[in-house]
Amino acid sequence: MKKFNIDAYEEKLKKNPEYEGYTEKDGTEISEYYRLRPDATTDAFDRKQVETYTRIESRPDAYRTAYLFNREGNLISVAHYFSTALEIGIWQQFDSTGKLTGETDKDKEYPFALKDVIEFGKKHQVDFSKTGRVRRGYDSVYKANVWNLRWTVDEKVPEPYQQLFTLDGTTGKVLEEKKEGPPRRL
Repeated sequence: MKKFNIDAYEEKLKKNPEYEGYTEKDGTEISEYYRLRPDATTDAFDRKQVETYTRIESRPDAYRTAYLFNREGNLISVAHYFSTALEIGIWQQFDSTGKLTGETDKDKEYPFALKDVIEFGKKHQVDFSKTGRVRRGYDSVYKANVWNLRWTVDEKVPEPYQQLFTLDGTTGKVLEEKKEGPPRRL
């Protein structure tokens, strides 16, 4: 069972009160922080007043895992993301003894999986780990779960534009394809 090393974290904060994390050799960025109890009497780190600790591991391929720990450093939950906010994978919740108490499969409604969407992007010369936007949800027009993809096409074209695709979340069938321009911030 993963634990948050409170002693090591406290030492890092003593050495550098602005400490927020580090980067591993493979390029994974580690963010670590704490949240104080609502009734805390200080904004500074005081382990007696901490409610939770968080560790986020952000890989170079845009996959992120967020771990939430209680004030004793025991794992409470695990969540997975792609890019900035796409909820993916199996999310888990644990009790104070470390026993698994719940799981939520964020991908269950999308048989055409994220790996398939990433492959679709590669076929269209876009690497979603570096650029573009991937979202998914229920679409009332198509009455289905869909993937909404958007990226900027600006290399070797006289006028850059936004490429948009809507894919069926079950089959991956292209439901809509359109171009918008000029590009806007994603």
